[in-house]
Amino acid sequence: MLLTAIKRWLFGDNYASLFAEAPHPAERLIPPELRPYLENHNWRNLRYPPYQEGYPGKVTGEWFMRHYQRKLIDRIAGSIGLPKDEYQRYVEPILINFAELAHLLPASENHHHAGPGGLLRHSMVAMACGFLWLPM
Repeated sequence: MLLTAIKRWLFGDNYASLFAEAPHPAERLIPPELRPYLENHNWRNLRYPPYQEGYPGKVTGEWFMRHYQRKLIDRIAGSIGLPKDEYQRYVEPILINFAELAHLLPASENHHHAGPGGLLRHSMVAMACGFLWLPM
C-alpha cells in the first residue's frame, strides 16, 4: 500500500503507461511496402526462395523431361551402351516413371535445384555424371 502511494505520488495515474510496449527503433527502417506483410503476419511473401501459390500440375513428367532435359537424356542414352531398341524398352520407362513422380518437386529447400523440376534435373545430372565416371 505504501509502494502504491509512492508510485502515484511520483508518476500519477500514468504509471502503467510508462511500461507499455513502445515500437522498436528498427521499425522505422522497414520500407512502407513491407509493413502490411509484417503487421498481418504474412511471412510467406518475405522468404527466400519466394513462396509460389502452386505449380503447373497439368504438365506431365514425360513432357517436362523430354522438353527441358533433352541434352541429359541424350547423354545418358549415349553413355549407357545399349542398342536403341533395348534402351527404349528397358531404360526409358524407368526415366519416364521417375519423371512422373519427381517433375514438380524441388531437390532442396534453399540450395540449387530448389524450384519446380529441381529433383528431376538433379537426379538426371547425377545419373549422367555417374555414367561418365563408371569404370568400363
